[in-house]
Amino acid sequence: MQPLKPPLILSAVYVTGTKILTLTFDHPLKTGTSAVGNWFVRAANNRRAPLAPLVIAGSTVSGELGNPLLNIGPDVVNYNPPPFDVVGMNGLQLEDFGDFPLTVVP
Repeated sequence: MQPLKPPLILSAVYVTGTKILTLTFDHPLKTGTSAVGNWFVRAANNRRAPLAPLVIAGSTVSGELGNPLLNIGPDVVNYNPPPFDVVGMNGLQLEDFGDFPLTVVP
């Protein structure tokens, strides 16, 4: 039985060597993609935007981030829909969030 709550982000990791961002959630998501404009990522004092819609599969959302643009501050990820395109298997949408801590790995 699927949880009766919206998906909750558990972790966010950006690997600089591969430029891949991976977000992990507390329960499975409907397979699909998430719009580039929904995401703001600051990693190592640089803003990075997804190169293409992020891929939603299982309980993760992931994709490659593009070239950096100087943006001083803590390592964080933000989700600012619409469209609300990250949806749990129970039909509940991921709520917008801001400044979720991002782990940056070389």
